[in-house]
Amino acid sequence: MEIVDLNLIPGEAFPVCHTSQFDAGRTIRFKLYDGSNVYTLSGTETLTLKVKKPDTTIVTTNLTNTSDDYVDIITTRQMCACSGKNICEINITNGSVSIGTLNFYMEVEEDPLYNGVTSQSAIHDLTEQIEDIIEELIGGGLTAINMTVHSSEYTIRED
Repeated sequence: MEIVDLNLIPGEAFPVCHTSQFDAGRTIRFKLYDGSNVYTLSGTETLTLKVKKPDTTIVTTNLTNTSDDYVDIITTRQMCACSGKNICEINITNGSVSIGTLNFYMEVEEDPLYNGVTSQSAIHDLTEQIEDIIEELIGGGLTAINMTVHSSEYTIRED
């Protein structure tokens, strides 16, 4: 599990966490700080994760209050749908007080298969290879063969 330090005070360099595109169920832990001091949740706060993806669409989700000095984010497929830098913030609300943490980036690594073209095998002498194998298996009794190699349909008949 990746563990990232996250300050409640904005203004520092943005921390970065990492996911793969379409991850669902990856846990990322954020250790909370108020300046240089560890910040511990009382357990009464409401925690909300805000995510703006590179395509400018947004995701929000409630987080479990740990009553501790950390918060865990469990990724959803939609949260990690766009590769690149998602800009994020955790909002902490307690009564009428609502503060956002320092923003952070969720760097989403692109799925190598995303938008790829599925290709097919190309074997230049496939028909000849199949005919030779059939001839070997059946012997001299073969009088006709109809083949459509590209769709993998073969018809063998003896006259």
